[in-house]
Amino acid sequence: MRITYSSKAALMTFLVCAIFVSILCCTGISEASGAEAERAQVRLPLVTRRAAAAELKDARQLLRKYWAVREGSSLDSPLVLAAFEKAVSAFRAVSEKYARTDIDSQALIGLFKLFQFAGDEKRSNEIVDAIFARFGPEFVSDAYFELGLDYLQRAHDPRHALESFKKIPMPSAPDATDTTPEGMHEYEQARRTYLRVQQPMAKCEVQLGEPEKAERRYNKLIELFPELKESLQRSLVFEVKSIATRRPRNKYWLSLSGLKQKLYQRSAAEWLEDFEMRQAQIEEERWGREVGGLRCSIEIKPAEIRVGGTLAIDVEIKNVSSNNITLYYQDLYQAEKLIIKNEQGDIVSSIQTAVYNWPNPKKFFRLIKVGQTFTEQFKGRVVMKFIRAKELPHRTAVQPLLIDFRDVAQHILQPGRFTAALQLTTDERIVKMGTNFGFSEIWTGELVSNEAEFSVRRMRRDELNRVIAQLRSGSEEQRAEAIEVIKANKDRQAVRELTAILVSGKGSLHKVSSALIQIQDISILPDLLELYRVSARYSKNERGEHQRYILQTIHGLEADQHKMDTLFIKIVKSEDPIAARSYAASYLGMGDNPETVAALIEAANKEPVQVQRSAIDALGRIGSRLKVGDKHTIIEPLVEIMRTRSERTIRQRAVSALGQVGSNSVVPFLIEALGDRDLFVGAAASSYLGRYAGPEAIEALEKYLGQAETESQKRAAGDAIKFIKQRSSSNQ
Repeated sequence: MRITYSSKAALMTFLVCAIFVSILCCTGISEASGAEAERAQVRLPLVTRRAAAAELKDARQLLRKYWAVREGSSLDSPLVLAAFEKAVSAFRAVSEKYARTDIDSQALIGLFKLFQFAGDEKRSNEIVDAIFARFGPEFVSDAYFELGLDYLQRAHDPRHALESFKKIPMPSAPDATDTTPEGMHEYEQARRTYLRVQQPMAKCEVQLGEPEKAERRYNKLIELFPELKESLQRSLVFEVKSIATRRPRNKYWLSLSGLKQKLYQRSAAEWLEDFEMRQAQIEEERWGREVGGLRCSIEIKPAEIRVGGTLAIDVEIKNVSSNNITLYYQDLYQAEKLIIKNEQGDIVSSIQTAVYNWPNPKKFFRLIKVGQTFTEQFKGRVVMKFIRAKELPHRTAVQPLLIDFRDVAQHILQPGRFTAALQLTTDERIVKMGTNFGFSEIWTGELVSNEAEFSVRRMRRDELNRVIAQLRSGSEEQRAEAIEVIKANKDRQAVRELTAILVSGKGSLHKVSSALIQIQDISILPDLLELYRVSARYSKNERGEHQRYILQTIHGLEADQHKMDTLFIKIVKSEDPIAARSYAASYLGMGDNPETVAALIEAANKEPVQVQRSAIDALGRIGSRLKVGDKHTIIEPLVEIMRTRSERTIRQRAVSALGQVGSNSVVPFLIEALGDRDLFVGAAASSYLGRYAGPEAIEALEKYLGQAETESQKRAAGDAIKFIKQRSSSNQ
């Protein structure tokens, strides 16, 4: 409806509105080409803001009074027009006084709602243009959102509310080149407004007798926010039940004819019946076949995973029998028990990446009572398969992917759609072990879950650009996650940003180093070498974690072993940062270069202690690979360190390194170490004597056992004596 200006009061109202709109036009607000207009929103100081908020509150109070006066009165009555005029004047005064501030935006939205309620489309559109020019499109969406809520909650008019909500556009993703914080913020604001309007829109559709449309809208929301699935479905069912089981006592419902009310109620009741049947079928399909009183279900979230994303698998095992059941469930190995099939029905390859031998498997027996459900969750990240630098020229066009369940298993696949099921097997061996632990009713058999669907796709360029932008402007947590995603995608366009973080020396340096190694862009090697030289020059004898990660990255990128040996020998002998020298010493222990032994012996006798430890450990690793005739080159310096050094940890490391060398010629020195003034040095010697010493070591071990103070020392000596005796008896 439109206001008819037939009275003097109506004419005055018209003049007020016309003057206000002319002011907006004079200030350039109503220029609809808002993309070219300068937008600035100033936040007021605290004291001024309090006064402004009070004035805005008074204007909103006048808006509510206008609503109250309008109920039951004609729109052209003097009382209604006077209330309208007061509200317009109040919002106008606030807007003029606090122009281009957040208070101004709220005042304009209030004025927009006033004209909409009065049915004046022309002036409400002019106000929309003004809001767009001053504050941008997101505030226009806010205006329509608030208008729709007022129609729905105050006027109980779902039809007009739905029309207002539909004017909020779905934002288009920013251009792949637009990765500025401002562009991303504007997109996120528009996306948030569009998403939050979907639920009230569904409520409007239910009240208009269209529950099927509302369900489709809710399903789109569930795809975006699967974690809200249950609450969204409950909300939808509640709204439909309010129509099907009782008559709403609002203005819109009472305005419907009796026939239309019955049609709406029948439509709602039919939808409810169909929805409950579908939910029961979905619940049944969610579980695998019952085996021995147990059923298993898995759910994969999200249903679509991008490379770099995390796959979460929720496992539920329910006891549907009439007895309590004990289940042997090793949560560490559940990823290995996944059976993943591609679209052709072929099982994808998997690799077991770790084996755990737990001393006490008792904790893996789980009691599931009647009717109860046992739940677990495990996660894996989708990453590109690692390709070494020397293999890069020969790599295929399509790199394989894998779902990496850390420390347990990897499943190798290509982008596409997949199904996954969990298969648990328990045999008589497990039953026997559980019985020894005192468990009863131990479940046996082969339990297979339902087949959960998911898909894997590569990230688009615009998505990767937004991830790279988070390295510059995101929080510390967002930056850490962005590094993991970039690492998984091996995105070379992120190398510059990652290198900048490494140069700064701040943030998740270990993650950055790992990502650069995975990307394998060897063109940055010269820059990294220069960066290390410059940073090490100004960090002599400091801790140097920063330089250590630069060095680690160089090591991961450089394929020339000889170059790396030369570099690390030079670093070990230098006065470079401590962490860098320790890393270099550890690396040299993995090679076979004869020149490294002299460098490591020198480092083992040179401060600081951290470098000495790394050098001694490296000597032990090298000695374990040498031929028997060459081991003396390692044994002699280690024995010297064991005998002469004052630091207990250094002597203990030297004894452990002698044990790693593994020759019978070290046994006399290990027996000598049992008499060290520190009993922990003797404990280190005991553990290695038990491996390859003969009966000649038993007397010294028994003497040490009598002096041992801690349980770990006694256990080391006792186990060594037992192993030596077992070996001697078997040889006889």
